Amino acid sequence: MKRQKIVSLRKPLLEFQRAKLKFEAELHKEAENGDFTYSIVRPTAFFKSLGGQVELVKDGKPFVMFGDGKLCACKPISEEDLASFIADCISCEDKINKILPIGGPEKALTPLEQGELLFKLLGKEPKFVKVPIGVMDFAIGILDFLVKFFPSLEDAPEFGKIGRYYAAESMLLLNPEDESISRIFGFQNFP
Repeated sequence: MKRQKIVSLRKPLLEFQRAKLKFEAELHKEAENGDFTYSIVRPTAFFKSLGGQVELVKDGKPFVMFGDGKLCACKPISEEDLASFIADCISCEDKINKILPIGGPEKALTPLEQGELLFKLLGKEPKFVKVPIGVMDFAIGILDFLVKFFPSLEDAPEFGKIGRYYAAESMLLLNPEDESISRIFGFQNFP
C-alpha cells in the first residue's frame, strides 16, 4: 500500500488535528487484534461550506477570500456523494482498515476560482473582497492576549487558528515523492 498524505494532517498544527492523528494510531493498533475493522474517511472539503458565500453573492454582496484567493485549493465534494462513499465503507472490502482521502470529481479549485465559478453560475458581475491573511494573525494574537484576562475566551484563539489554517492551507492529497498534487480525488478509493 502506497503511503499517502493529506496536507491538513501533514502539518498538524492544530490541537484537534494532533488529537485526531493520535486517535487514528490507537484505532489502528486496536484493529490489529482483529476484533473490529475501521475506515477513516478524510474529505477534502464540502460544498456545504460554500453555502454562506452562495447566499451572500445571490444577495449582490462580494465573495470574500483571504490573500489573493490562491493561497489554498480543494476539491469540494457534495454531502450526498460523501455520504454514499461513507456508506460504501461498511460493505466494500477494499475500504476496510484504510485511510481514505476523498474529494469531488473535478479539478482542484482555489477560493478565487470558486468565486469566479459562482458568479458565472449566478449570472452576476464578479465582486471580490480580498482580506490579508495577516488580519487573522492579528486577531488571533489579540485573542491569545485577552484569554489571560478573560479565561472564558479560551476557545476563541483556537477557533481563530482553525479558520486561519483552512484559509491558507490546501486540502489536497500530495504525491509523497515530490510533494506535487497527485492525480487525485474523485469518487474513488486511493492506493
